[in-house]
Amino acid sequence: MAAIVGAALGLQAAGYDPNRPRPPAPRAADPLAPVRGTETPAVFRADIDEEAATRACKLATEDEAQRQYPHALLEAVEAAEPLKDVLLVRGTIRLRAKKADPGELRAFRCRVDAQAVRMVAIDPPETRAPR
Repeated sequence: MAAIVGAALGLQAAGYDPNRPRPPAPRAADPLAPVRGTETPAVFRADIDEEAATRACKLATEDEAQRQYPHALLEAVEAAEPLKDVLLVRGTIRLRAKKADPGELRAFRCRVDAQAVRMVAIDPPETRAPR
């Protein structure tokens, strides 16, 4: 009997109250609900050093190109130039619709800051006017 009374006094001292209502369970996230832009983190993050910026730009550029060309591959990174607080990465990417295609080579530019890849631009094919 003394053990039960001691346990009850201990629970009471700890703040346990069996009659207190429990907090409601957290609501599950609705997958169809819109997400605000500030809640969505950037996919490709990079430190501002050249190696990490190049790696992040490679992933972001290939991801952007593969929206229209499923077998696009980064051909070469030619430069990573510092501009104020960002790095500008330039290179070429091979755009291929099918794996057996030779594809076409296009230039790309990518801007990275300390937080994320901020811009990827794949240049249109170069055309020269006839003389």
